[in-house]
Amino acid sequence: FLKANTISLKTLQENVSKFYDFTMQPLDGEVVINGIINKNGDLDLDAQSRWLVYEYSLNKFTFAEKIRLKLNKIEDRYILNSYYFSTYLDHDRIFFSKKPSLFSYKDSQIVIDNLWVNDQATVLGNYDLKKGSGLFNLTTKAYHYNDIEADIYADAKLRAYLTKESTKVEGEIELLKGVVTYQAKKAHY
Repeated sequence: FLKANTISLKTLQENVSKFYDFTMQPLDGEVVINGIINKNGDLDLDAQSRWLVYEYSLNKFTFAEKIRLKLNKIEDRYILNSYYFSTYLDHDRIFFSKKPSLFSYKDSQIVIDNLWVNDQATVLGNYDLKKGSGLFNLTTKAYHYNDIEADIYADAKLRAYLTKESTKVEGEIELLKGVVTYQAKKAHY
Protein backbone atom coordinates (compact mmCIF):
# COMPACT_ATOMS: atom_id res chain seq x y z
CA PHE A 1 0.00 0.00 0.00
CA LEU A 2 1.25 3.48 -0.86
CA LYS A 3 0.27 6.55 1.13
CA ALA A 4 2.06 9.88 0.86
CA ASN A 5 1.29 13.42 1.89
CA THR A 6 3.63 16.36 1.37
CA ILE A 7 3.22 20.11 1.50
CA SER A 8 6.18 20.56 -0.87
CA LEU A 9 7.27 18.25 -3.69
CA LYS A 10 10.48 20.27 -3.95
CA THR A 11 11.37 19.57 -0.31
CA LEU A 12 10.38 15.91 -0.71
CA GLN A 13 12.66 15.58 -3.75
CA GLU A 14 15.53 17.22 -1.85
CA ASN A 15 15.09 14.79 1.06
CA VAL A 16 14.80 11.72 -1.17
CA SER A 17 17.88 12.77 -3.17
CA LYS A 18 19.94 12.38 0.02
CA PHE A 19 19.31 8.62 -0.14
CA TYR A 20 18.66 7.90 -3.84
CA ASP A 21 20.35 9.11 -7.00
CA PHE A 22 17.76 10.69 -9.30
CA THR A 23 17.23 13.84 -11.30
CA MET A 24 15.12 16.36 -9.44
CA GLN A 25 12.32 17.91 -11.45
CA PRO A 26 11.53 21.65 -11.35
CA LEU A 27 8.21 20.91 -9.68
CA ASP A 28 6.70 22.01 -6.40
CA GLY A 29 3.29 21.61 -4.83
CA GLU A 30 1.19 20.05 -2.15
CA VAL A 31 0.24 16.42 -2.90
CA VAL A 32 -1.74 13.61 -1.28
CA ILE A 33 -1.30 10.15 -2.83
CA ASN A 34 -3.05 6.89 -1.98
CA GLY A 35 -2.51 3.70 -3.91
CA ILE A 36 -1.41 0.13 -4.23
CA ILE A 37 1.78 -1.11 -5.89
CA ASN A 38 1.74 -4.82 -6.73
CA LYS A 39 4.86 -7.01 -6.65
CA ASN A 40 5.05 -6.93 -10.45
CA GLY A 41 5.10 -3.10 -10.40
CA ASP A 42 1.49 -2.53 -11.44
CA LEU A 43 -0.07 0.50 -9.82
CA ASP A 44 -3.49 1.74 -8.76
CA LEU A 45 -3.25 5.37 -7.65
CA ASP A 46 -5.44 8.27 -6.50
CA ALA A 47 -3.77 11.67 -6.21
CA GLN A 48 -4.93 15.13 -5.19
CA SER A 49 -3.18 18.45 -5.01
CA ARG A 50 -4.34 21.89 -3.97
CA TRP A 51 -1.60 23.44 -6.14
CA LEU A 52 1.36 22.60 -8.39
CA VAL A 53 3.94 24.80 -10.09
CA TYR A 54 6.33 23.62 -12.83
CA GLU A 55 9.31 25.64 -14.08
CA TYR A 56 9.38 24.69 -17.76
CA SER A 57 12.18 27.14 -18.60
CA LEU A 58 14.39 29.45 -16.55
CA ASN A 59 12.03 31.72 -14.56
CA LYS A 60 9.02 30.63 -16.66
CA PHE A 61 6.34 28.76 -14.77
CA THR A 62 3.01 27.09 -15.30
CA PHE A 63 0.52 26.67 -12.48
CA ALA A 64 -2.37 24.33 -11.75
CA GLU A 65 -4.68 23.89 -8.80
CA LYS A 66 -7.58 21.77 -7.55
CA ILE A 67 -5.96 18.70 -9.09
CA ARG A 68 -7.49 15.23 -8.82
CA LEU A 69 -6.58 12.11 -10.78
CA LYS A 70 -7.02 8.35 -10.81
CA LEU A 71 -4.26 6.38 -12.52
CA ASN A 72 -3.47 2.73 -13.17
CA LYS A 73 -0.20 1.26 -14.46
CA ILE A 74 -0.17 -2.18 -16.02
CA GLU A 75 3.28 -3.22 -17.23
CA ASP A 76 4.51 -0.23 -19.27
CA ARG A 77 1.03 1.16 -20.03
CA TYR A 78 -0.70 3.85 -18.01
CA ILE A 79 -4.45 4.42 -17.84
CA LEU A 80 -5.54 7.83 -16.63
CA ASN A 81 -9.07 6.88 -15.57
CA SER A 82 -10.11 10.43 -14.74
CA TYR A 83 -8.58 13.82 -14.03
CA TYR A 84 -9.55 17.38 -13.11
CA PHE A 85 -7.53 20.59 -12.71
CA SER A 86 -7.75 24.31 -13.25
CA THR A 87 -5.09 26.61 -14.65
CA TYR A 88 -4.56 28.95 -11.76
CA LEU A 89 -3.44 32.12 -13.54
CA ASP A 90 -5.46 31.72 -16.75
CA HIS A 91 -9.01 32.66 -15.73
CA ASP A 92 -9.31 29.39 -13.78
CA ARG A 93 -9.87 27.39 -16.95
CA ILE A 94 -10.98 23.88 -16.07
CA PHE A 95 -9.72 20.72 -17.75
CA PHE A 96 -11.11 17.30 -16.94
CA SER A 97 -12.01 13.88 -18.22
CA LYS A 98 -14.12 11.07 -16.88
CA LYS A 99 -13.13 8.93 -19.89
CA PRO A 100 -9.98 6.78 -19.68
CA SER A 101 -6.86 8.08 -21.42
CA LEU A 102 -3.93 5.84 -22.44
CA PHE A 103 -0.21 6.59 -22.50
CA SER A 104 3.18 4.98 -21.98
CA TYR A 105 6.57 6.12 -20.72
CA LYS A 106 9.90 4.55 -21.63
CA ASP A 107 13.43 5.88 -22.13
CA SER A 108 12.39 9.53 -21.57
CA GLN A 109 9.60 9.19 -24.18
CA ILE A 110 5.97 9.85 -23.28
CA VAL A 111 3.68 8.38 -25.93
CA ILE A 112 0.04 9.41 -25.74
CA ASP A 113 -2.28 6.95 -27.44
CA ASN A 114 -5.43 8.75 -26.39
CA LEU A 115 -5.81 11.67 -23.98
CA TRP A 116 -9.32 13.01 -23.50
CA VAL A 117 -9.74 16.77 -23.01
CA ASN A 118 -13.00 17.77 -21.31
CA ASP A 119 -14.52 14.49 -22.54
CA GLN A 120 -14.87 16.05 -26.01
CA ALA A 121 -11.47 16.17 -27.71
CA THR A 122 -8.71 13.59 -28.08
CA VAL A 123 -4.97 14.14 -28.21
CA LEU A 124 -2.41 11.74 -29.69
CA GLY A 125 1.33 12.28 -29.81
CA ASN A 126 4.67 11.99 -28.10
CA TYR A 127 7.05 14.07 -26.02
CA ASP A 128 10.77 13.52 -25.41
CA LEU A 129 11.64 14.66 -21.89
CA LYS A 130 15.39 14.75 -22.56
CA LYS A 131 15.10 16.85 -25.72
CA GLY A 132 12.15 18.88 -24.45
CA SER A 133 10.26 18.46 -27.71
CA GLY A 134 7.12 16.78 -28.93
CA LEU A 135 4.34 16.59 -31.47
CA PHE A 136 0.63 16.33 -30.61
CA ASN A 137 -2.52 16.05 -32.69
CA LEU A 138 -5.91 17.15 -31.32
CA THR A 139 -9.23 16.25 -32.96
CA THR A 140 -12.77 17.01 -31.92
CA LYS A 141 -16.29 17.15 -33.31
CA ALA A 142 -18.78 19.75 -32.06
CA TYR A 143 -16.54 20.79 -29.14
CA HIS A 144 -18.39 23.18 -26.86
CA TYR A 145 -16.24 26.00 -25.51
CA ASN A 146 -17.87 28.48 -23.16
CA ASP A 147 -15.71 31.08 -21.43
CA ILE A 148 -15.06 34.82 -21.39
CA GLU A 149 -13.91 34.90 -25.02
CA ALA A 150 -16.68 32.86 -26.62
CA ASP A 151 -19.58 30.45 -26.39
CA ILE A 152 -19.05 28.28 -29.46
CA TYR A 153 -19.31 24.81 -30.96
CA ALA A 154 -16.51 23.84 -33.31
CA ASP A 155 -14.84 20.96 -35.13
CA ALA A 156 -11.06 21.01 -34.96
CA LYS A 157 -7.98 19.23 -36.26
CA LEU A 158 -4.87 20.80 -34.72
CA ARG A 159 -1.20 19.87 -34.62
CA ALA A 160 1.15 21.27 -31.97
CA TYR A 161 4.95 21.22 -32.21
CA LEU A 162 6.69 21.83 -28.90
CA THR A 163 10.33 22.62 -28.23
CA LYS A 164 12.08 24.17 -25.27
CA GLU A 165 12.16 27.45 -27.18
CA SER A 166 8.78 27.58 -28.86
CA THR A 167 5.31 26.20 -29.46
CA LYS A 168 3.79 26.11 -32.94
CA VAL A 169 0.13 25.23 -33.50
CA GLU A 170 -1.43 24.75 -36.91
CA GLY A 171 -4.56 23.18 -38.30
CA GLU A 172 -8.21 23.85 -38.92
CA ILE A 173 -11.05 24.99 -36.69
CA GLU A 174 -14.53 25.09 -38.16
CA LEU A 175 -16.97 27.24 -36.22
CA LEU A 176 -20.31 25.41 -36.24
CA LYS A 177 -22.30 27.94 -34.21
CA GLY A 178 -21.90 30.39 -31.37
CA VAL A 179 -20.77 33.85 -30.41
CA VAL A 180 -17.22 35.15 -30.09
CA THR A 181 -16.96 37.95 -27.52
CA TYR A 182 -14.20 40.47 -28.05
CA GLN A 183 -14.82 42.17 -24.72
CA ALA A 184 -15.25 39.89 -21.73
CA LYS A 185 -18.70 40.30 -20.17
CA LYS A 186 -19.25 37.02 -18.38
CA ALA A 187 -18.69 36.76 -14.63
CA HIS A 188 -16.04 34.09 -14.27
CA TYR A 189 -16.49 31.14 -11.89
